[in-house]
Amino acid sequence: MRDDVMQLDPPQLLGLHCATCGAVTFPKREFCAACGAREGLSTRGLSSSGTLHCFTVVRQAPPGRAVPYVLAYVDLPRDQVRVMAQLDTAPEGVRIGLPVKTEFRTVRMDDGQPVVGYVFVPEEEGSL
Repeated sequence: MRDDVMQLDPPQLLGLHCATCGAVTFPKREFCAACGAREGLSTRGLSSSGTLHCFTVVRQAPPGRAVPYVLAYVDLPRDQVRVMAQLDTAPEGVRIGLPVKTEFRTVRMDDGQPVVGYVFVPEEEGSL
């Protein structure tokens, strides 16, 4: 499982909280991306719900990668973090402001072990 996915049930993305400036950043790093602090840093599970900030539709990709797919920036308002990820839905249904949620999936097998990654998917109507 990736370093930025908490091994909890349900899994969560992990961000970094800086006690010096209060920023929450993603992905985790050894220092605060906002102020550069190297002390007072703690791991924080990020919200699984967000809103689509912007997106692009990818129509050309390396061999073996199905197209088209949507690459998006998603705002996680509770954490004040913006995350880039694939949005797993048909491009025709995508719009700015779309409510989305994190979903974790096996993206490939590595020596017989699953490698888990994350995507965002549209929230179901009425689930917010």
